[in-house]
Amino acid sequence: DQYAQIVRDLATEHRLGPLKLGLIKHDMTRGYLRGLLRKGTTIRGLDGFTLLQRRDIERTTHFVPVMGVEPIMEALTEEPDVIITSRTSDCCPFAAFAMHHGYNADLAYFWGKVLECGSFVAYPKLVNHSVLGTIYDDRIAVTAIHDEQRVTPLSLRKHAAYERSSFKGEAVAGGFIHIDGMEAEEVDEKTSAAWGSRFEPSPTFNVKLEGAGYVGHKAEYLVGIRSQSFIQKLDDVISFTRQELSNSYKGVPYELYFSRYGIDGVLGAREPQKRDQIHEVGLLIEVIAAKKELAMEIAKLAGRLLLFTPVLSERGSAGRVQLRNEEASYYGKAYEWTMNHIIEFASAQDAAAHFPITYETVKPI
Repeated sequence: DQYAQIVRDLATEHRLGPLKLGLIKHDMTRGYLRGLLRKGTTIRGLDGFTLLQRRDIERTTHFVPVMGVEPIMEALTEEPDVIITSRTSDCCPFAAFAMHHGYNADLAYFWGKVLECGSFVAYPKLVNHSVLGTIYDDRIAVTAIHDEQRVTPLSLRKHAAYERSSFKGEAVAGGFIHIDGMEAEEVDEKTSAAWGSRFEPSPTFNVKLEGAGYVGHKAEYLVGIRSQSFIQKLDDVISFTRQELSNSYKGVPYELYFSRYGIDGVLGAREPQKRDQIHEVGLLIEVIAAKKELAMEIAKLAGRLLLFTPVLSERGSAGRVQLRNEEASYYGKAYEWTMNHIIEFASAQDAAAHFPITYETVKPI
């Protein structure tokens, strides 16, 4: 609705129109999901999520189902000037346009995959710029528009695997895009072409659910550490700090996280580097609590406790850490990922029925 209003406002501001606007929304609600569970429908989880349960639905603040190309292709048959959709796989708007004009799914989905982030497929990477995508019967081509960018076979290959955990391809609504057989070549200084991708339809049509639930207010506190004895005993220091906070806030619900940048702040337990190579650490303290003031209070106290920890045996009672700010920083409301699940439909048509399409004529006011 917000984007539709932007179109209406622009039509008025620039005296555009009349424009035919197609809006594709979804009709899924918590009640619909509860009904599926009551019927015994299995809604399986992805990437480690277990089967969807009633409690997952209730703790979800917002969720969206991810549509495939079918509702967009249906809208295109009405020849609108603008289409605004609910959540869809990133490649699907491009793929739907290509397939509407008769191009095969093998190339159409791959074309969408490499165009979905605009000029990120080009080199060097620049934000907020465009590229020109062309689809043929046997290949796709991408041309950089910005004067300082070019699309190379390497940049095209790299972007084909962008945000993927596997170089084999990507699962999207309706199937899987196989990219492990793709080939690429340079066409000219600004353009490269590719072919050899393959789209494998799913035996059932899957609609992904993406949802998040509100968990509280989040505050952060940053501490710098250079003392080697402190770094060597940082696990013990953090354990002591956790226990002191637990003693001070008995019966008060909160979440406390320590991210140790310079040790394992990015990869966590999977960090391969040895710890004896570390000379300083940035310790990010994160606290989530029901109230903003409480989260900031606990985060600040956690940082202060590091100044006076009794865990270390070195001389001196304080000053072994650098407090970057006097007060904790308020991050905002915090959410957790509650839905990463799949609803299976017997056909694409059954799934598309949950994405109704409306049309309106937009005229300048």
